[in-house]
Amino acid sequence: MRGFESSAAAGSALGVLVLGAAGLLAWLQFRDRGRRDRLDQADESLYFHKQDTRRYMGAVLMAFAAIAICLGSMIDPRIGESARRWFVSIWFVVCMLILALVAVAFRDWFAIVAYARRRRAAIVRERERVIAEFHARKRTPPEEGAASTNGFY
Repeated sequence: MRGFESSAAAGSALGVLVLGAAGLLAWLQFRDRGRRDRLDQADESLYFHKQDTRRYMGAVLMAFAAIAICLGSMIDPRIGESARRWFVSIWFVVCMLILALVAVAFRDWFAIVAYARRRRAAIVRERERVIAEFHARKRTPPEEGAASTNGFY
C-alpha cells in the first residue's frame, strides 16, 4: 500500500494547489472589481457584472474540484466494491467540474471578444461623427469679421 500513500499525498498536494489557485483568482477578481471606476454606460456595467459572475463561478468550480481531488485521492479502489464506486463517482465529478470550468472559460473568452467588437464599433461611429462634424464646419464659410484660423474652423 506504499504506492497508494504516495498517490494520496500527491493528490492532496494537488488539491491544495488548485484550492490556492482558486482563492488567488477570486481575490484578484475582487481586487479588480474594487478598482473599477463607476461605469456610466449601462452596457459596460452589465458586461462587467456578468464577467464578475463568470469569474467567481470559475473560482467556485475550481474550489469544488480541489476538494473532490483531495477526496478522490484518499480512496483506495482496491479495498472493496463500495470504495471502488465512491472512487469512480468522485473522479467522474472531478471530470465534470473540469469540463464545466472549461465551458465557463470559453464563455468568458467569447464575451470578451463580443465586448471588444461592440466597443470598437462604438469608437468607429464616434470617429466618423467627429470627422463629419469637422468637414461640415470646414465647408461653412466663416462669418464676417471673424478672426482668421488658417483654414480650420
